[in-house]
Amino acid sequence: MLLSVALAWVSITTIMIWAAGSQRFEAVAAPWEQLTASQIEAQQARTTETLMLVSRQATVDATVDFDATVLAVHQALDSYGAAEDLGAGDAQSVADARGALNQWASAHKDLVADLNAGRYDSAITLSTEDGAGSFNDLNDALTRLIADTRGVLRSYIESGHQATTALGGSVGFLTLLGIICVWLGIRPRLQEYL
Repeated sequence: MLLSVALAWVSITTIMIWAAGSQRFEAVAAPWEQLTASQIEAQQARTTETLMLVSRQATVDATVDFDATVLAVHQALDSYGAAEDLGAGDAQSVADARGALNQWASAHKDLVADLNAGRYDSAITLSTEDGAGSFNDLNDALTRLIADTRGVLRSYIESGHQATTALGGSVGFLTLLGIICVWLGIRPRLQEYL
């Protein structure tokens, strides 16, 4: 009877831990993936800006790619803010990221205008001062948000591990108790033969 209870307990608890863990994990993993992908896109856009300075010209493709990057970052920040398991999250980092993204987008627009007008010195100044500062602020804010989501993911994994560990101890106790019960039940029969 005790082993049946232990087996039922293990089965039900395992299913509950798996279902709850996978749903929570997916709810947090989606913003984490979007934040990571948008940070990579932002770094690629920054590299493209540097290459535009080297080639001394702004291409239409670079502007389209930059606009797509800005949209991807905004969507990642929206996804982070909407994730229930993250709660309010780090609202200050989200606000910092949005502000830095807007400043970087403005600096990028000015950079493209300067390059198209042939004002290379002004473009270099824009890229190394305004653009670099706002990009670094954006990158730092995204790094904090990614670390936050990673921390929440780790806490879910840790709580699942703790629940499984506690379950193992309980099942071990029930199994030991079952062995004692079997011994107590079989002992009188063994004494009949001795």
